[in-house]
Amino acid sequence: MLQQIRDRLGAASAAITIIYQYSSYVLSAVGFEAGIYERSTSFCAHAILYPDELTIVPDAGADERFAGNPLVNTSQGIQFYIGAPLRDKNGTVLGALCAFDEKPRQVITDEDRSRIIELKKEAEDIIKDISRENEANGDRTYHYSMQNS
Repeated sequence: MLQQIRDRLGAASAAITIIYQYSSYVLSAVGFEAGIYERSTSFCAHAILYPDELTIVPDAGADERFAGNPLVNTSQGIQFYIGAPLRDKNGTVLGALCAFDEKPRQVITDEDRSRIIELKKEAEDIIKDISRENEANGDRTYHYSMQNS
């Protein structure tokens, strides 16, 4: 899935994130290392603020929201970002499916938008399946921790 997004958008990287308290958990990534990052520098933390739309940042270097962000202000820094918020079965926004690149771009086609929305729905289906499986096994940790964020 992430490779498809990266290839389709011609981006350097793609990821699935969960945003929780002070951290951005990169669960899966292509083009960089998955792990735990600071929420304060996370582009996906901005994407979850607009749960019903894509967040598109054509040129992060020119966007006041990202002024001073160390992920932007490097030679290989993020300049372009597109993120689609991910919801669980209860509609709670957990994080985002995203792609980004070190080159800004001004054009995102309708086909690109449709593809990331289609893949976002696939990712949400996986999240819902995991949640149902955990609940069937009596594990409510995921459900509890996400509702109490």
